[in-house]
Amino acid sequence: ICSVDKHVRTFLSIPPQPIKNKKLQKKRFMVYCEYCDLYAHDIVPHLSDGHIFQKEEFRGLTCFEILHEESCVGLFADEKKKGDAKMIRRTHPIVKELCESYGMKMTA
Repeated sequence: ICSVDKHVRTFLSIPPQPIKNKKLQKKRFMVYCEYCDLYAHDIVPHLSDGHIFQKEEFRGLTCFEILHEESCVGLFADEKKKGDAKMIRRTHPIVKELCESYGMKMTA
């Protein structure tokens, strides 16, 4: 979940935000969901400026909890890209909302 905002910023060619808490960028506090086949942080990202964490429905939730919210179903593709990371679907409503939060209207 932490990487979703980063990928949206890259997709929109927006410079990356400075990382306030580099420990969150590393693989610390990670938990694995066997059902989803994804890893996510099990801590609340208090220091993140990512727009995804500003959404009312996600405030105060861990990345792991956000990953399992109904609104995030289908956010990640089933197949994996190189490096074993699942791809984020650019057509997912969450990605479209994030793009709009940066002032870019997504079509189709």
